[in-house]
Amino acid sequence: MRSGSRDKTPPLVPRYLSLIRTAKFITNPIPILGDYLTRYGPTYLFHIGGFKRGFLTTDPEIIQHVLQKNHRNYRKSEIQTGLFAHYIGRGLLTSDGDYWLQQRRLIQPGFHRKRLSNLVDLINQEIALTVQQWKTASTDLLPLDMYREMHLLTFRIVARTLFSTGMNNAQMEQLSDQITQIQKFIVQQI
Repeated sequence: MRSGSRDKTPPLVPRYLSLIRTAKFITNPIPILGDYLTRYGPTYLFHIGGFKRGFLTTDPEIIQHVLQKNHRNYRKSEIQTGLFAHYIGRGLLTSDGDYWLQQRRLIQPGFHRKRLSNLVDLINQEIALTVQQWKTASTDLLPLDMYREMHLLTFRIVARTLFSTGMNNAQMEQLSDQITQIQKFIVQQI
């Protein structure tokens, strides 16, 4: 962490604001967290459901401190290690301690700088294809849903990088819808 920021307590989103926004937060947290980011800066505390405190940061030094340099001093919540793990399995996102370290070491070679640099061409190909599709749509004066477009681009990149295969838009949309339904189910269970 940055010197000077170590002793500073991050700003806290007022409890009443968190309570007022609970229903919207459950269905779509990104805009609310983005609003807090604009209001309170890159690191802040907020109330989850008005009761439990959450910590959010976009500061790379803090993220590196928590996830890499000092990970043994930070534990995941029961929601993440219990409830999420029940639905998505025990892995890097849902485990702690020695098992987490074992999982991290298992996937770490895939994130080596050389391996990641090999993916740049593939990612650029998908971006170029998407931009070309947008240009075609713009000449036809068709409106674009940018959320959907970026979502599909991300899915295509993930499919090609993880599975070395492409998926057509219909397959992407079907997979996207299924994942959205699964996420909604998990949120309802929690």
